Amino acid sequence: ADRVKRYGETIGAESRRLLAMRGGIAGMIVLVAVPAVPVAEGLAAWTVAGLGMGLAYAPLSLMMLHKALPGQEGQASASLNLADVLGTAIGIGAGGAAVAAAAGGTLRFGVLAAFAIPAAVGLAALAFTRRLPAGTSSAPAPEQVPVRAPD
Repeated sequence: ADRVKRYGETIGAESRRLLAMRGGIAGMIVLVAVPAVPVAEGLAAWTVAGLGMGLAYAPLSLMMLHKALPGQEGQASASLNLADVLGTAIGIGAGGAAVAAAAGGTLRFGVLAAFAIPAAVGLAALAFTRRLPAGTSSAPAPEQVPVRAPD
């Protein structure tokens, strides 16, 4: 965890993660849009996409645990895990349904729809990040004070 924390704090680490994720996304678009892509290019695109996801996941977990209120780390970790598992299951289900719906016609359009669904979800998530208060970052808060509900 200490090594992940140091990696996440290095200058440019966020830029490298974003670059890897964007490169993977660009590769996925090419894989879906172009009818005949060599296997080596597909493998390279999936490798870059996986690298970007892998580089982003550990710092995200670390930031979430750091931002959790004392004593609520387990709840925060469980929430992140639940979101991860549900997102994967729903994404696979929706993508599989898109491919199955296109099975009678052109399979390429079904695969295109299967990739368009998570792309739309990602764009919607980016739109929601605009609602975050200015200055929201993964930097530690000066002091975290637990908030109690009124009695």
